[in-house]
Amino acid sequence: QETANPNMATSDKMIGSSAAWTAGYTGAGSRVAIIDTGTDVDHPSMDPDAFAYALQQDSNATIMTADDLSSEVLAQLNAVKRILTAADLYVNAKIPFGFNYVDTDTDITHDNDEQGDHGSHVAGIAAANRFVKNADGAYASALDTVMTQGVAPDAQILTMKVFGKN
Repeated sequence: QETANPNMATSDKMIGSSAAWTAGYTGAGSRVAIIDTGTDVDHPSMDPDAFAYALQQDSNATIMTADDLSSEVLAQLNAVKRILTAADLYVNAKIPFGFNYVDTDTDITHDNDEQGDHGSHVAGIAAANRFVKNADGAYASALDTVMTQGVAPDAQILTMKVFGKN
């Protein structure tokens, strides 16, 4: 009997995501809202260039841009309390929306709080990139090099930080 090894490098077989990837379902064109402690926007698994590299293989994928954050959308997200614009809330291509709902600002990282990095972990499970950038600027398979990849690696992440700096 095969023993389950529940970690990011092997969980794809347990949950069936490898079958979805083989069939071409990588999350491209999808968005996942992560309502948690924030996201480490500098993490290699969230790199917007590696994300763009992956999407070059899927010409049908549409991504959310700052232009998609119209005032109508912003009002629904309750992120206009400080009169922020779409440009203020747009982080990058991988994370097209980020807002700190507790502190009512755009600091969605873990850099200035003591809440821990649970939100980054959750974001990674959901949508860590399938490629990472090497030191020479080339891209390599995330599963082969850092042994991690999200379930929907080509999905975008909407970071909604609900645990504040204090």
